[in-house]
Amino acid sequence: MIRCSIGLEYERVYNYAVKVGHGTEEQRKAAKSWIDRLALYDDQIRGCQLRLSTLNHYVQRTDITHGVPLIKPELIVQEVEWVVKHVHR
Repeated sequence: MIRCSIGLEYERVYNYAVKVGHGTEEQRKAAKSWIDRLALYDDQIRGCQLRLSTLNHYVQRTDITHGVPLIKPELIVQEVEWVVKHVHR
């Protein structure tokens, strides 16, 4: 499993919105809190998914978002090769 940053894109949108003056302080606090909770929620989901199998591999990349196949296709290849190697033992 490759876990990328679910909140990174939201963080970028949030930062831009703050930069250009959008949102009240209350709205900004609520949005920031929601973004911060995304990572915890995502970790919980990934943990549950990994426990569905006795054969798993976890890679965490917090520097990229869900567009990993376009941005880092070599990472996808590397992880598919790991699966093939371990499934065919």
